Amino acid sequence: MSVGTIGENVLQTLCLSIKTFELRKSKRETLAHAFHQVEPILKEYMEFTNKYELEVDLKNKHCLVFEPIERVERRFWVDEWLDSKLSSKQLCEKMKRRFQWVEYVSFADFLRGIELWLRR
Repeated sequence: MSVGTIGENVLQTLCLSIKTFELRKSKRETLAHAFHQVEPILKEYMEFTNKYELEVDLKNKHCLVFEPIERVERRFWVDEWLDSKLSSKQLCEKMKRRFQWVEYVSFADFLRGIELWLRR
């Protein structure tokens, strides 16, 4: 997706929301408003990148994203199994999982990833 396709207003809205979530003393009402401003962008991004659920903690400005497990992580599990750090049973249990909750310590960082996706 490119900036020309989505328009400058959407990108400006996203940048302002990022700045709002970066501020130390933002009120929760302000953060909630900023979140609702970027909600349509979030939905499109999550659909495009196969992220299925998003939970945002406005108090701590953290977010949890339910997303597919990457191949790199699966390879890491196999390496641990080969090094005898995981049992065969543990490896099988991990390999059955297709999705995981990923925590972003800063929701602003998650939004920055969306900004980069939009600028591509």
